Amino acid sequence: MFDTLVLHPTSYSLVEHYVRQPSAAALLTGPPSIGKHQLARSIASVLLGIPLAKLDAQGMYREISSDKPIIDIEQIRQLSAFFALKPTGNQQIRRVVVIPDAERMNLPAQNALLKMLEEPPDDSVILLTSSAPSKLLPTITSRTRTLNLAKPPKRMVYSHFSNNYTDAEIESVFTIARGNIGTMELLLKTQADSNYMGLPELKRILGLNMYDQLLLVETTLKDKAVAKQFTQQLSRIASASLLESSDPAKARQWRRISNASYIAESALAKNANSKLVLTELFLSLRG
Repeated sequence: MFDTLVLHPTSYSLVEHYVRQPSAAALLTGPPSIGKHQLARSIASVLLGIPLAKLDAQGMYREISSDKPIIDIEQIRQLSAFFALKPTGNQQIRRVVVIPDAERMNLPAQNALLKMLEEPPDDSVILLTSSAPSKLLPTITSRTRTLNLAKPPKRMVYSHFSNNYTDAEIESVFTIARGNIGTMELLLKTQADSNYMGLPELKRILGLNMYDQLLLVETTLKDKAVAKQFTQQLSRIASASLLESSDPAKARQWRRISNASYIAESALAKNANSKLVLTELFLSLRG
């Protein structure tokens, strides 16, 4: 049923049981980048009886946008109109909503959702995902069935990636990503880039003194294409490292690098002068 996903055997059993006996709302919890969002979409496709590839074109499926830092009350209120639609088909479940990273809901949005959960629509399911369920109202979590997802064993992770990557490539990102599938996929795709600059080299550059960093700006990083590759890879790895960092000091450092590299990446995308952009990047990391 979910053979294309990498799920811990216990998690697989939880999900399989939920699909057989779905409740009106479920909360998928677990570490960041473990694959909760993709699993929620897969559950939706099974419940609606349609292929995953056609899910977004299905009129009875809705997903709250995940590209905003906050989910506001208007986004939740829009679901009322969706649930007012007359469902089609003869499936047990005929309407599904997915809310990724549900902890992004502000308090008004959570209260609006709570009203829906108190009187759940017929033939409908609301699937929430969260890496920080403690940020949700207890009254929301008490009205959802929690599916707590565990990390899959290392052997399963290696098997998942083995068709496209070598053991050495997998091992090189496994530790950084702490075995989380989503983060590993991001890092492996970045690593597969022909101009890939790995984490050790990025750390070496970040550890240079200001003179040597500015020398790189005048030499190795002078070409705009190379500068773009550098900022893109720094941004991706900083974001991935931030997700996986359990040390508050290191998390603050990676957040600073992530913000600075994102600004630099955006500036280069607008054809800004690469020398000025990278100089500002390195200066900002010392400020």
